[in-house]
Amino acid sequence: MKNQIRTSMNRFSRQGALTARREEIAKLNRFVDWLTETQQGVKSIENIGRRHVHEFYGYLSLKNRSVTTQHKYYLSIRKLWAQTGRAGRPPKPKLRDDMSNVQS
Repeated sequence: MKNQIRTSMNRFSRQGALTARREEIAKLNRFVDWLTETQQGVKSIENIGRRHVHEFYGYLSLKNRSVTTQHKYYLSIRKLWAQTGRAGRPPKPKLRDDMSNVQS
């Protein structure tokens, strides 16, 4: 699937800041690594569904990844979603509530 990521994101990888592009491609590769380890039925990027994305966000939450990191993964997955011609947008992560409004 990493070859499919490289191929589908080729046009995208030629636009924008080099560091940001590499970071987004690396995030997509980590997402694909997680998919291949945990989801037996996913053999190509066309098999990635909304449920897989939701489960990945759950995995990030369990690993205590920050809200910012989860949002960055969402942005990367959204670009992959668009590049592969998927309708609509992928699901957004359920971000933790802002704890600054909690009264003690």
